[in-house]
Amino acid sequence: MKRIAIKIWTLVLVTTIISCSETELQTFGNEAFINFKENALQGQSFPNKTFTMVFLGDDQTEFSFQIPVTINGRFTGADRTFSISVVDTLTTAVEGTHYTIDPAQQIVETDMVDGMVTINLLRASDLKNTEVSLGITLVDDANFEAGTNAVFVLNFSDFFTEPSWWHKNYSIDYPHIGPFTIEKASFFFEFYNITDGSDPWGVPPYFPQECLEADAPSGCTDDHPVLGPYNSGINRNICSAEVASFRQFILQKEIAQGSPILDENGDRVFETFDF
Repeated sequence: MKRIAIKIWTLVLVTTIISCSETELQTFGNEAFINFKENALQGQSFPNKTFTMVFLGDDQTEFSFQIPVTINGRFTGADRTFSISVVDTLTTAVEGTHYTIDPAQQIVETDMVDGMVTINLLRASDLKNTEVSLGITLVDDANFEAGTNAVFVLNFSDFFTEPSWWHKNYSIDYPHIGPFTIEKASFFFEFYNITDGSDPWGVPPYFPQECLEADAPSGCTDDHPVLGPYNSGINRNICSAEVASFRQFILQKEIAQGSPILDENGDRVFETFDF
C-alpha cells in the first residue's frame, strides 16, 4: 500500500508540473508583439523618415503615408487592428490641419507578419515653408503588446532643398548629376519611381549589374551612349552608370516633346546635350 501511495503521489506531482509548464507555455504563446520594422540609425534616438509633398500633383491635397510594422507571436486566423498614439514631445504637426489618423486603418491582415501604420497627411499651406514632425508610438491593446522598437518620428513638408546625397560619392573623374534644381530632382525621382524624396542612389534596376563584373562587357565601353566610360572601380561605375542612364532618360523626354526641358530657373536640365 505504501508503494502504491508513493506512485500515486509521484504521478500527481508529475501531472501538476506538466500542467503548470503547459499553462506557462500557453500564456507565452498567446502573446503577440508589434514593433516598427525600421530601426534607428546610429546617433538617432528613434527611427525616422523625412517626406516632402512637393512632388505630388498640384491638385493633390492629401497623401496616405505608410510606415511598416512587424509582429512576433501567435496568429489568430483573422485580421487584427493595432493601436497607436501621438507622442506630444516629438510632435509639432497639428491634428486636423497637418494630419489625421483613422484607427480602423491600423491593421495587420490575416496570418501576416507585417502591417502598416497609415497616416493621412494634409497639404496645409504652411508646409510650403515649414517642416513639421509627428511622433507616434505603438501601444498595448487587446491584440498586441508594444515591443522595444515602438516609437517612430515622421518629418514632413511641402518643399524640397538640396539633400545631402545629391553629390553622393562625387569625384572629378565621373559625370555627376550637376547643380540641384527642383525640376531635375522631380525627374530623378520619376526615373527611380521614388515618391518620398529619399536617397535613390543604387536603387535597382537602374544601374546595370553586368557593368559591376570584373571584366567590362562590350556594353560598358567608352563610346556607349547610355552607360558612358566603364571603370572597374565599383563606386565610380555605379554612379557613372546611374547618372548616364538618367541623362539618357531626360534626353528621351526632350526628343519626345521636341524641345529642351527647362528647370524652374529657366535653364536646361542638362546643358551638355546636343539637341
